[in-house]
Amino acid sequence: MGNPDQAITYLEDLNKKYADQVDLLYELGRLYNNNDKKDLAKEKFIEVLNLSPDHANAAFLLAGIVEAEGDTQSAIQLYTRVLSNNPDDETVRNKLENLGITIQDERETENITE
Repeated sequence: MGNPDQAITYLEDLNKKYADQVDLLYELGRLYNNNDKKDLAKEKFIEVLNLSPDHANAAFLLAGIVEAEGDTQSAIQLYTRVLSNNPDDETVRNKLENLGITIQDERETENITE
């Protein structure tokens, strides 16, 4: 499927049949996001996180959307959520630092206290 609109229509139809399928919701949200349908993407990523709270990719992409909307606090919460499950993710660390949040590396702290 080379046409994003066809892919979106296909996934929307599947979503009607399988409303609680996390992977389907995520992929639909990702397609919306990549095709500048941010409001629809946001809805799908929220649905994903309601069904699967530790879904790092949905949280990361949702954080980017809310950050672009100017909701810094929600973006920080979402990026922090991603980082808690992926502590070595430098991209997330950089996003948080760009939002003014300094992340202390626990590995450095462990080495100092030993």
